[in-house]
Amino acid sequence: MFLSTFEGANAPFNWDTDIKAVLAASGLPVYFVPMFNQWQAPAPNTYPFVDGLFRWTNPIKYGAHPNHLWYQNKMFLSTFEGANAPFNWDTDIKAVLAASGLPVYFVPMFNQWQAPAPNTYPFVDGLFRWTNPSLGFANDIQVDADYAALRAATGKTWMAGVAPWFFTHYNSKNWGNPEDDQIFFDKWERLLELKPDFIELVTWNDHGESSYLGPVEGVIEDQTWARLPHDALLDLSSYYHTAFKTGSKPAITEEKAYYFYRTHSLNAKATNDPLGLPEEMKMQKDHIFVITMLASAATVVIKSGSKTYDPISVPTGVHKIGVPFQQGTQTVTVRRGNTQVMSGTCATPISDNIQLYNGNIVADMMTAKGGQVVVPDTTASPTTSTAPDTTAPTRPSTTSKTPITSDSCPNQDRYERKDCRKGDKQSCEAANCCWSPLEEGSGEPWCYLKPAVVTPRCPYQDRYERKNCYKGDKQSCEAANCCWSPLEEGSGHPWCYIKP
Repeated sequence: MFLSTFEGANAPFNWDTDIKAVLAASGLPVYFVPMFNQWQAPAPNTYPFVDGLFRWTNPIKYGAHPNHLWYQNKMFLSTFEGANAPFNWDTDIKAVLAASGLPVYFVPMFNQWQAPAPNTYPFVDGLFRWTNPSLGFANDIQVDADYAALRAATGKTWMAGVAPWFFTHYNSKNWGNPEDDQIFFDKWERLLELKPDFIELVTWNDHGESSYLGPVEGVIEDQTWARLPHDALLDLSSYYHTAFKTGSKPAITEEKAYYFYRTHSLNAKATNDPLGLPEEMKMQKDHIFVITMLASAATVVIKSGSKTYDPISVPTGVHKIGVPFQQGTQTVTVRRGNTQVMSGTCATPISDNIQLYNGNIVADMMTAKGGQVVVPDTTASPTTSTAPDTTAPTRPSTTSKTPITSDSCPNQDRYERKDCRKGDKQSCEAANCCWSPLEEGSGEPWCYLKPAVVTPRCPYQDRYERKNCYKGDKQSCEAANCCWSPLEEGSGHPWCYIKP
């Protein structure tokens, strides 16, 4: 199942492209769910994401398409945020679609921080709970447990979320994953116990937040941190997919081992990185982690750089271990007695000689088939790029093109284009934005948001961590000893920044 997001930054051609993807999937066991992103709200009284939904759900062409996910004879619809949308979900969306012959099964994500009180949203069929590593693992899974209790109290559907990793390194959002190794393996294990009705893999194919499951294709040039392979985590996911769908963990018929690590230590000093190390990364461990999937008990030997650790006993089933890493090459070997079951050396070493900070992970795996050692070919290389661009583009560029310098916006590399997309120059400039081609020959000029002059603004706001301290109003924000400030002029989304 894939969710296709509609947000204020999207233009009609974005939605049309997604619609074509759905149509192209005819006959495949793949389902799509339209999903509102109300995080970046458009100007009042203009709702292009609503228009996008109705394009998607045209009752004649698309709404009843076999690749739309339908549940309990209703079309499944979700959101990212939107609890305070400037329209009425029940009358403006659900009722209109129902009148067109498309009854909606509505499972929005209205609160990722805590479970709402029962009957807060009487018009929903269920609630989606995003994954939120910024809470820390203990608090994060407690919120999941609260959603499970809410389901029991209301009888409504609960959809949970799980992500493989998070790290992004833009001036507008520079944050990492404080849950470290627990974000994926431990979260899956806990959700299998809580048994949600649905689980969504929170994984974006634009790679910018490092939540991709692989393979990495079409990464934008300035997203240097997103070039590390995560394919092994995709393979691991298949085990948990089966466990969730069947209600029990499958028998292990093919033994495997997965391992992952960051490519530099927390003590590394980047030589050309103005953004600095994200605060959340300081909650991580400088460890290499190994997840074994074994039909019988064995031992694991980890060689990290020049240090070889004593063998670690691991039981039957799926199990995770970790040891402090050293700079250099990483090798993992699984043995039973004197017999080597499998062994692998990742092509990406650990090195503290870096220009940029990278909180992403490299993930690798190996399998044992009939006693043969099978080690995947990993072609990732260490990141040695120049200083990052401070914009956060939303679509991958698969070809290298020369940027246009004439008629471009001043300081264009500091502009945020996705928040301000307009279809023509007149509409762009009417929104107080700067019209400029993105790249030579692309045929797709862009409308760049002008740098904001925000008053009042938190001192050193670019060093604040907004997502750890979000509050819905100024009073709640300041009561939490945080700094209340709009994110950008005219955005309609004030933020609560955690003080350094």
